Amino acid sequence: MRLQDFLSSNKIGHSVFAEVIGVSQASISRYSNGKRMPLPQIVNKIEMATGGLVTWADHFAAFQQDQSPSSSKPSQTTDTGGGTEMPAPVCPGVSGDAPNHS
Repeated sequence: MRLQDFLSSNKIGHSVFAEVIGVSQASISRYSNGKRMPLPQIVNKIEMATGGLVTWADHFAAFQQDQSPSSSKPSQTTDTGGGTEMPAPVCPGVSGDAPNHS
């Protein structure tokens, strides 16, 4: 699930989510609209805060969609803790079981 979709469907503003994961509102805006790829530690915080609903793959897909055909694609990798269950979401108003990434 894209971050933008998660925030919208759960009625969570950029400022609130930014405070939850410890980044600026502008950063959340850039991540959610695919303008910037978050660092691996931020991706992990986002995944934890969303109960595993927004993953590295979701960020990468959004980032790639926003890039023009002439721009180079980043070759980033990150360990998303495959095979481990994510804890319950920490964002206010978010519920549901976290998926298993195995």
